[in-house]
Amino acid sequence: MILLPIALAAAAQATPPAAESQPAEKLICKREEVTGSLAAVRKTCHTATEWRQIADIAVRNSQQIVDRGTIGCGKCDGN
Repeated sequence: MILLPIALAAAAQATPPAAESQPAEKLICKREEVTGSLAAVRKTCHTATEWRQIADIAVRNSQQIVDRGTIGCGKCDGN
């Protein structure tokens, strides 16, 4: 009977919380000029994984424009 609480306490200490075992990704911030403005700048921050996903989407969209002549138009036939 006494061993059960001790075993549970030991198991709880042996298993670290998920937040501590995986450090958060570092944010990477980029400055972008705002279209139509001579002085305005926008700061956008994402993790490296998110920046990679954004770049992948941009590549797919660019390829779609080249291939079909359209972007984001499910009913368009490219003519």
